[in-house]
Amino acid sequence: MQLGDDIDRMHDPTDNTDMRPNSREFQQLRLSNEPDLPEILDCVLNITKSQTRTYLALFRNQDSDIRTLADELNRSGNTVREYMTILQEKGLVIRDERITEDGRYYTYEALSQDTAISVLHKSLTHWVAYVTKRIDHLAENTIPDQPMYRSATATASMSNGNQQISTEETSDEMPSRQCIMSCVFGLRDPLLELYLLLLNHPRSTAQELAGIRDFARSTIAGRLNDLQDRGLARPAGREVETGNHMAYEYIPRPLDEVKSTMKNQLRENWLEHARDCIDEFDLSSVDYR
Repeated sequence: MQLGDDIDRMHDPTDNTDMRPNSREFQQLRLSNEPDLPEILDCVLNITKSQTRTYLALFRNQDSDIRTLADELNRSGNTVREYMTILQEKGLVIRDERITEDGRYYTYEALSQDTAISVLHKSLTHWVAYVTKRIDHLAENTIPDQPMYRSATATASMSNGNQQISTEETSDEMPSRQCIMSCVFGLRDPLLELYLLLLNHPRSTAQELAGIRDFARSTIAGRLNDLQDRGLARPAGREVETGNHMAYEYIPRPLDEVKSTMKNQLRENWLEHARDCIDEFDLSSVDYR
């Protein structure tokens, strides 16, 4: 996926050089690898791969109790019980109370594939709206004051053997900026931090930026090369003398352009990919062992 192919130049009022990009400059922000469904679930719903594996095991072994699932997964009962509680909170699992002569116990049932897909799409829609707001506040240290929906509570009525599912929005832990940038844009947090630093110190050299962050110059220089590949910065058209060598000054891509490009990729590329991953995932064919 690529971002913002319609953006072909970056304007800096203090720079009179030709701003047209060459083949290396301003490559559009992109994913090196598209995330698979477990990665999407981890970022969108905060469901780990181990929890996804537990859900798949339950899907293939419906109406199981904790001991049965623990044996199936070769995990401790406490671990499986914790995972089942999380999956309940995400709206993907239903717990049913059973009473026998020996006492009370609980069995668990995974939602049908169609219902699970519906729940995931609902959560994905809320998540994308939240990420859009986070992009608006990209350069700020504070998080927007609004709830983050990462789950849908599912309840079921088992009367006459018919399962009826209703969903209700519930707030959950907010995804980190690092999670968002990595999953959606394939962008490591150190690179984003350097871009934001460059916004505050435009026309800085690698040596100057290294001094601000107290990092090695070679570390900053390598990350500046990555920023160029990502379309987030470019070297100015002139060199400045730094000590006993020549060094480029760097100009950040305007923040408004970056925000616009990120939103375009999120809604036009990444969201479509995530929806396809959800729709095409065949629960019955996945080996959870």
